[in-house]
Amino acid sequence: MAKRKKILSILVIPEGEKQTFSIKIRYGILKILFVLFVLFCIVLIFGAVSYWNLMKISQDYEQLTKANQTLYEENLLINEIMHKFLAIQDSYSRIKEIFGEKLELTRTDPFGSPGELSSFNNTKYLTSRDREDLSQVSNLLLRTDLLSAYPTYIPVEGEITQYFSPKDVVTGIGHFGIDISAKEGSVISAAGDGIVLFANRTVEGGNQIIIDHQNGYISFYKHNSALLVQERMFVYQSQPIALLGNSGLSSAPHLHFEIWKHYVPIDPLTLWSVN
Repeated sequence: MAKRKKILSILVIPEGEKQTFSIKIRYGILKILFVLFVLFCIVLIFGAVSYWNLMKISQDYEQLTKANQTLYEENLLINEIMHKFLAIQDSYSRIKEIFGEKLELTRTDPFGSPGELSSFNNTKYLTSRDREDLSQVSNLLLRTDLLSAYPTYIPVEGEITQYFSPKDVVTGIGHFGIDISAKEGSVISAAGDGIVLFANRTVEGGNQIIIDHQNGYISFYKHNSALLVQERMFVYQSQPIALLGNSGLSSAPHLHFEIWKHYVPIDPLTLWSVN
């Protein structure tokens, strides 16, 4: 005897006087529909979870993209500063090579006005670029008094809150300048005649100025509130170059002042005692 298939009958009674009818569905089909419904719910839940994860990944990706863009721009700035530094270093080396020890400055005016450069023997060996560099640098050097080129002028009057300390062999920490505390907005002056190599903002030094005094000395002025000079400008000793501030990594208004001689930091007080 054949097994009868189970059938689900659904009686439909329309409103009014319409004839009733029934719908018959096999249980096997119902099971298939139920399984399909469960699968649909699983797919729907999985899709919702996946969409949420994708949205989160998309947000993280957008944040990473912005962070990468910021790092890229900062790297470009660092590379630009590095190229400027290398160019300045190369120019400085070329100037030293051109002039050597044969350059002499003479004065024709008894009151101290600049005179003319004396000639030196190796002029005929200079290239056209060397002659151009020599002409430009000579014009600047003629404006510089030999004594005022040394960074012996105190850039701002105030109280020294931290003194020069060379790099410790054990800790590797040093304080390569002196901190001078003064009223915010006080005028900071150039310690000596020279050319402004750098006048911009840095993370650690804040608004910072670097001056090359053309005699092996370089001076640094950090944490300023405002800069009064621009790069490549020639400044005279005691000329105002910045206003004292608290920019960069600083806990209070002060000037962090450094002097380097032939790329080695020295104590500024050793020069001030000569002044």
